[in-house]
Amino acid sequence: MKPSSSLRRLAQWLLCLAGALSVFGCTCCWRRVVTLPLPSYHDLQPGIPIRRVAMLPFYYEREDGSPATQIDAAFHEELGKTALFEIVWIDRAQLKAWTGRGQISSAENLPANLLLTVAAQTGANAVLFTDVTHYFPYQPISIGVRSKLVDIRTGGIRWAFDHLFDSGNPAIAQATRCFYMTQIQTNLPIGNDGGAVLQSPRKFAGYAAWETYRSLINKPIPVPQ
Repeated sequence: MKPSSSLRRLAQWLLCLAGALSVFGCTCCWRRVVTLPLPSYHDLQPGIPIRRVAMLPFYYEREDGSPATQIDAAFHEELGKTALFEIVWIDRAQLKAWTGRGQISSAENLPANLLLTVAAQTGANAVLFTDVTHYFPYQPISIGVRSKLVDIRTGGIRWAFDHLFDSGNPAIAQATRCFYMTQIQTNLPIGNDGGAVLQSPRKFAGYAAWETYRSLINKPIPVPQ
């Protein structure tokens, strides 16, 4: 007894599905974003809007400028995509003219009148500090990010984030590949699992930036006490 045409089509479809799974595997995604429950502090009340943010130059413990260009560019690009605020980019020359310093850490005492100077020069409601607390550009690539959004009017912290992105962590590696495949590449060749992002400091910085600012967009749900 010969199988019906519908059964034959079903068998062919299942065969194709099995082939696709063997190519892409089950450890990464296809057209689906994997997000991680990264902790952050969030205090962006609807009643106190922030419309313009001044983003200061990134703070590096080693101010040699070697990773600055690619990491700065990746974070600037991802922050711009959020469309949360009007962003005023402050470069190192501008900051040095105002304070005598080309970079300022979010964890140190701020120069006198820094916030007032930024407000007067840019019209911003808040200042965004970002520190690169760790940077290892070789495999497994890792980048540490600490960021704070400070309200100029009150001096209070409206949002804070601190995390080490280590591509040697399997969960981070999987989320990074999925970010690359869904957000960056639209026409990947068959068999591409997004692994190239784990070999590029610039691309991995893009993932770290996306995760960082995703926590700024999505207010975390409080854990019941």
